Amino acid sequence: MKRESTRRRVRKSARKRPVTTGREAEQEAELLLKVARLEKPKTTAIITLGGFLQRREANEIMRVVSSLQEEGFVKVIFDLADVKYANSSAIGVFVNCASSLKAGGGQAILLAMRPNIRKVFDTLGLAGLFFIASTRAEALQVMK
Repeated sequence: MKRESTRRRVRKSARKRPVTTGREAEQEAELLLKVARLEKPKTTAIITLGGFLQRREANEIMRVVSSLQEEGFVKVIFDLADVKYANSSAIGVFVNCASSLKAGGGQAILLAMRPNIRKVFDTLGLAGLFFIASTRAEALQVMK
């Protein structure tokens, strides 16, 4: 007689993100956002992001970039090394920020993207809208 397995198969997509509860979920949901205003070149800022970028975080990023533009910053480097996930709202914010900065004579650079984030930009055909740098030195060289 054939023995039936009691194990269920789990779809690959269900295994991508570990399940978190309580305090761990709160920590994951928090956005890491640091802004560094550079002395040279004076109109350049670096926004370091981390965590999971979704609609709420995307709105905060847009507010920060708008505030920087009001202060006279027209060149922004988005350091994405610690970004684990970005949904369509976050991707849309990067496109809006790039358009807004370009209209003001500036530029947006995406720095140190993880392969899963880079794949989304490539799939959507958005990689051509941005200069994508591997290192901070490379990004700063482009901003000069």
